[in-house]
Amino acid sequence: MEESTYKHISAEEFANIDHDKVTLVDLREPDELLVSGIDSAINIPFSGGFDKLDTIPKDKPVIVFCRVGDWSEEVAEILSDRGYDVTTLDGGYNSYRELTARKPDQEDPLENPAKDYVVIDAKGLKCPGPIVKVADHLRDKPVGNTVIVEATEDAFESDIKVWCDRTGNHLDELIKKDGVIRAKITRAEKVRAPQVKEQNDKTFVVFSGDHDAQRYNKTRPFQNEHGRSRCKDD
Repeated sequence: MEESTYKHISAEEFANIDHDKVTLVDLREPDELLVSGIDSAINIPFSGGFDKLDTIPKDKPVIVFCRVGDWSEEVAEILSDRGYDVTTLDGGYNSYRELTARKPDQEDPLENPAKDYVVIDAKGLKCPGPIVKVADHLRDKPVGNTVIVEATEDAFESDIKVWCDRTGNHLDELIKKDGVIRAKITRAEKVRAPQVKEQNDKTFVVFSGDHDAQRYNKTRPFQNEHGRSRCKDD
């Protein structure tokens, strides 16, 4: 019996492939794809087992990838045994994202914002002030519009991640330096609205599909998905 073989591809090579000439298979969970998916990829979550692997077409070479590269190697070996021309992405999607987020020949947009980036100064604002400013700016902007926001409220660092996840916008960069939290956010095409449950005496920040942010019941602090209170009203 012949030993199964599969190939490897680096993040640099992956960034330059022609998606029309290969079949991409993304092994990550659907929730991850909401904020960092590749449109042409087939999603077969690793957690769902291997029953759907045979649905992958064999008419083109297959490139499989996961978050960090370990799952994709296991699946690549299985696909190779089944007769696929298969390649795994070394380092997974994380390596590709790190490569595309900041290229060596480009300036860091957070350190030196380009002229076409709007920089929102939300320093000194208590939450949800910084989030509301971002929502107001992006609400009527076209897909692909990018904004950089600077804030000093500690809760903003975690809140902006939750907001981007719930609205479907892309959080491209997030750094904290000298007490200033700076986030680079890009308006996404598909925006999903979170499900909001009514509870007595609780505060909710509701982000709708068009990026609205509304405050309800201002007598209580905002609670995140882990149940911890973060922001209090001024």
